[in-house]
Amino acid sequence: MAELPLQESEIRARLRELMDARFLQQVAPKRMAARPASGGRPCVACTLPIKKGETEYEIGGPAVLLYFHRRCLELWALEAQHREGSSPPI
Repeated sequence: MAELPLQESEIRARLRELMDARFLQQVAPKRMAARPASGGRPCVACTLPIKKGETEYEIGGPAVLLYFHRRCLELWALEAQHREGSSPPI
């Protein structure tokens, strides 16, 4: 059975959870590698596999490599930007 893609709102919610848990940085990375996917690696944001031939975006962490679809990476940048612009609670 094929997996259904998540809605953008669901992906953004997952990204916020990953940022809150400190699994993802609070700011989107400035350096990454982009290459044709070999297929099968899951996207960190939406959890769906990045299909062979699609462009995968690789972010290196201290002990792990993270892979994203382009749109999922853009959503992470939007979430990070939103956090930068929000004021802390009083």
